[in-house]
Amino acid sequence: MEWRMRALITGIGGFVGSHLAEFLLAQGYEVIGIVRDLDRVANLQTVRARVTLCEADVRDRARLEAIVAKVRPEHVYHLAARAFVPDGEVNPQSMQDVNVGGTRALLDAVYRRAPHARVLLASTARVYGSVAADAQPIPETHPIRPIGPYAVSKARAEAIWRAYHRRGLAGVIVRSFNHIGPRQSPAFVCADFARQIAEAEAGQRDPIVRVGNLDIRRDFLDVRDAVRAYWLALTSDVGFSVVNVCSGRARSIGELLQGLLRLSRTSLSIVVDERKWRRSDAPVLVGDPRRLQRLGWAPRIPWEQTLADVLAEWRERSREGGR
Repeated sequence: MEWRMRALITGIGGFVGSHLAEFLLAQGYEVIGIVRDLDRVANLQTVRARVTLCEADVRDRARLEAIVAKVRPEHVYHLAARAFVPDGEVNPQSMQDVNVGGTRALLDAVYRRAPHARVLLASTARVYGSVAADAQPIPETHPIRPIGPYAVSKARAEAIWRAYHRRGLAGVIVRSFNHIGPRQSPAFVCADFARQIAEAEAGQRDPIVRVGNLDIRRDFLDVRDAVRAYWLALTSDVGFSVVNVCSGRARSIGELLQGLLRLSRTSLSIVVDERKWRRSDAPVLVGDPRRLQRLGWAPRIPWEQTLADVLAEWRERSREGGR
């Protein structure tokens, strides 16, 4: 039997994890994934027969160690996390337990059972905190000043990764800016807008799109370009310990909305909904992609294609009656 590189992905059933699984399979990897619930893997329907899934809570040290000992992966992508920022305000302890405790448990398992593996930790641009507009795009060398439970949990996870890195584990931290694309939860802005538009087109809701602050500017990147960046960051031997995964371009939420509205098949009204405003949101957040570009990366998927694909997915869900 032909030998293949083995990649272990925590959080494989999520938005980013499912796209990473598809990408790695296309590169010829054997892909093993950790999910919390084997009954909730709808995102993996296109690859389910080609991946091996293990059910585990990332906080379960013994279970993780058993999985890593059996799999012996060459590459580990640690994506499992509680990533919806408002959740941290409601239940900060749970977010810390998963994002910090889960990272420690996984890294300890890899250190004990697969010390040769390269480990990618998926972190967030939010660890940079509030950065003045004139200090952006933000380079990886910018000091981190996390604000709020989610950003703090990721900064602590980074510190744990660095501790294991000093003990000999190899790998990289990727600080992700805003990823968008098919399969994203409607808790996030692009999918939320697309769902509202698709349901209005289907007559399932009034022809209205409810929005929050449209002036906020973010660095949006198609998730399919992002997972290729993750792979390059982990496999390229250039000595970077941290790599921003970003486009280097800030777009307003309003620009995103208008792009989706241009694709709409019906006339829609815009209604500002104060419940969708987040007081903690920085006006602008854009990353410096030069380290990523030095790895040979460049985005391949046009902005318009990303929006079209997201809207197409929600149209299909509306036809099926899914939410």
